Amino acid sequence: MGISAVGAQTPSRGALSDGEMLTGPFIAVAEHLRPTVVSISVRKSRDADNFWDPERGSVKRQRSAPPQFGSGVILSADGYVLTNNHVIDRASTIRVTLSDNTEYSARIVGQDPETDIALIRLLTNARLRDDQIAQMGDSDALRVGEWVVAIGNPFGFQRTVSAGVVSAKGRLLEEIEGGTPSFQDFIQTDASINPGNSGGPLANLRGQVVGINTAYRPSGVGVGFAIPISLASKVAKELRETGHVTRGFLGVHPQELTADLAEARGAEPGRGVLAGDVQKGSPADQGGIRRGDVILEVGGQRVRDVVGYLRAVADLRPGARTPIGILRDGRPMTLSCVIRMRPPPPPQDREEAEAGFSREKLWMGLVVHDRGTIEARRANDEADEGVVVTYVAPGSASEEKGIGLGDAILEVEGARVSTVTDYQSLSRRLEGRGRPVLVLIRKKGEEVTTFVALRERN
Repeated sequence: MGISAVGAQTPSRGALSDGEMLTGPFIAVAEHLRPTVVSISVRKSRDADNFWDPERGSVKRQRSAPPQFGSGVILSADGYVLTNNHVIDRASTIRVTLSDNTEYSARIVGQDPETDIALIRLLTNARLRDDQIAQMGDSDALRVGEWVVAIGNPFGFQRTVSAGVVSAKGRLLEEIEGGTPSFQDFIQTDASINPGNSGGPLANLRGQVVGINTAYRPSGVGVGFAIPISLASKVAKELRETGHVTRGFLGVHPQELTADLAEARGAEPGRGVLAGDVQKGSPADQGGIRRGDVILEVGGQRVRDVVGYLRAVADLRPGARTPIGILRDGRPMTLSCVIRMRPPPPPQDREEAEAGFSREKLWMGLVVHDRGTIEARRANDEADEGVVVTYVAPGSASEEKGIGLGDAILEVEGARVSTVTDYQSLSRRLEGRGRPVLVLIRKKGEEVTTFVALRERN
């Protein structure tokens, strides 16, 4: 079943026929899809366009930053365009060029950093042609080995076409330039994806969009990644309707249920996730979920892995009382939790982190996450105790002492640190003490622990 595009959409052309596919599939797909692809030129806003020049004793205007380029896909005749969040994030101006070289300004309708999806709209009253509106396909039906075509504007070369196959599905990435999304289920392809392709379509041989090109690996040839259109369309629909995405929050930090863990907990491998920790005061905690429980179902939906668990929880409506099926000590039971709204994600780049994190969260220049969270797993998926460092502020005491991304904080002043709540409680108690704080860490990839003495900086 095809995935419908965002909101009301003018009927677009149908999929390519079998004859078109067989006589020249890549040519047919390129001709079919090119009119639906746009080039996006963005000038990013800066914290300060002017600065004080001490030599001149006056305010001097900085030279404006050069434009950055990306791609997008037209979703509807009234000018809605789907792209990546990192393409338009913090944009001061957005210019969109269509395939016929018509150029429009655009405004941001909504952004979702947690999936790296954004929706923009062309500032025009003119309605677009039917052949400019992309048809959405079914990314869930994609098979590994299937041919796909990527179209975009790599390095500013507009509407460049490349072809390859689906190399894998369900990929998770540790780090993506421009921001690493929390919700990941990437399609991997060897179709060429380069800077400027971001936001452009990945299509099947029927000319249907099955993914939004998002990332590539600079060190690897033919390793590109796209967001499944099933996820992108769902997010874009909500952005169009409300301008933001609302997700459910349970408060469990999930772990994959490996064969050994499943055997130890009396569960079946590949069925459920392990509650590695439960946030104090969270819906899960208040509903009776305990650390070590195996979560089998969320709202009647079976859970098989961490990605599926996160997606199921995100889809829950805040305020709803939801049944959570668990396995405890080999006994199945159903608990009831009142879902809350998922809090916004932490900032992902240096400027945002330093501006947006509170002093408490940046105690000693560190941001930490609980084991089992997506953020922690990206930094260090082998940590089995403590909390995981996910950000180190440049020039901080922690950076000076060699604490790095993925290191685990085990103890602070002899007190065990098992959760972010523990860490924050200790940081509040020790803040401003005036002498070094003794911290026990385990460096990423090492088995031994190390003590570090950290002194707060004013």
